[in-house]
Amino acid sequence: MFMKAVNDYVNALLDDPDPSHAAAAIITVAGHPVTVATVELADPAEFRGVEKTDCFIFQVLEMAAKVEANGGGSGGVAPAVYTKVPAVAHPLAEKPEEIASNINYHAQFSPHFSPFKFELEQAFYATAESARDRLITQWNETYLHFHKVDPKQTYYLSMEYLQGRALTNAIGNLKIQDAYADAFRKLGLELEEITEQEKDAALGNGGLGRLASCFLDSMATLNLPAWGYGLRYRYGLFKQRITREGQEEHAEDWLEKFSPWEVVRHDIVYPVRFFGHVEVNPNGS
Repeated sequence: MFMKAVNDYVNALLDDPDPSHAAAAIITVAGHPVTVATVELADPAEFRGVEKTDCFIFQVLEMAAKVEANGGGSGGVAPAVYTKVPAVAHPLAEKPEEIASNINYHAQFSPHFSPFKFELEQAFYATAESARDRLITQWNETYLHFHKVDPKQTYYLSMEYLQGRALTNAIGNLKIQDAYADAFRKLGLELEEITEQEKDAALGNGGLGRLASCFLDSMATLNLPAWGYGLRYRYGLFKQRITREGQEEHAEDWLEKFSPWEVVRHDIVYPVRFFGHVEVNPNGS
């Protein structure tokens, strides 16, 4: 039904006497990361008065065919649902429809992936960035408040932090978890499907790492001016699998792509010095 509607709309656009208008309008509809694949139903010969040299419709058709051949339409948001949600920035969104629009905005304008898919992994990163909009706003307000008041602050140092997955924690603390669940239903998804895509931050394990994270949670709950400092392990932990041969260790890949929760402060840099000296033995060691 949706594909037929797109084709009917495309055919109606072809009656436009100005080929550039028709081309632009078709691309607006079909150039969407999901709906681009639906254009291949239209025969290129039907684009009356539009030459290959006048626009890149035919390139879009070729790319759509490749995406479809590679299974690009599976495991993601249904095109009919996804295209109904406008891609508009709402950094402080609380209503489900605004949250869905903000997620769609990040999916399109914070491009970390190929634009031809909107699958669960891409949906997670777009969702995390939409939630991070609210977090950064409140973080900056808190930072500015402490800068003006200048209170004594606590600096908690730990070699490990076992913080768990951040998305459910963030939207839960912001008290918008139900709104996010409703927003995903508008996108044809379930919140649980998205949260399962997040990898645990491999910054610690065991009781001490969990205890350190609990201390930070408690201080944040009590509105205490506190900072947590630790080490950003890239391969600090490993995944353990038990096989017939015994224990197998596999490298942790939580930063294989990137973490949407990391915020780089380029204007705040501190040198870290290591004291001591290096001794070189006669054997070169």
